[in-house]
Amino acid sequence: MKQKKIWRFITLTVVLVITLAALPVWAGQKSISEDDMGFRKQTLFDETSVSGIKSTTSSPPAGKSKKYERSFENSPALIPHSTDGLEVITDGKNECMGCHMPESAKDFNATAIPKTHLATDGSKISGTSYNCLQCHVTQSDAKPLIGNKFSQSFRNKKLRHSSNLSETGKEGIE
Repeated sequence: MKQKKIWRFITLTVVLVITLAALPVWAGQKSISEDDMGFRKQTLFDETSVSGIKSTTSSPPAGKSKKYERSFENSPALIPHSTDGLEVITDGKNECMGCHMPESAKDFNATAIPKTHLATDGSKISGTSYNCLQCHVTQSDAKPLIGNKFSQSFRNKKLRHSSNLSETGKEGIE
């Protein structure tokens, strides 16, 4: 008897899934072509005519630029200066560290990298954080691709320009 109920449940589930999958077709909706799926309104299978977003990146010299507020609490900080001409970052070479290591940041009027990015002894960049550009991007005047109603929210004013991730990183876990 129990096995019969299980098979009945499985059959009903399959029928429900098939019905929901076919619902747009039954309602007369057309499928979406790959040309209409993305923001660029071109096929997603051909990259030959793709161009980047038109914007101007921040270009004042390092140490002389105005910092933008973070997008949200603990979001990666934006790079307020040009990165043109900097060498490619590798695990053995990172020009950013010349100015942003905690012991030299003040001399260069630079933001010191946080403790969360350093090896446990604090002497060098962590092996998982050496590539700054995987999270941080240069400031830009790019306009949003689509409108949104996002509203910034910070626990306190200081977090508009800094992070408290090292203190709050385990919130809700413990």
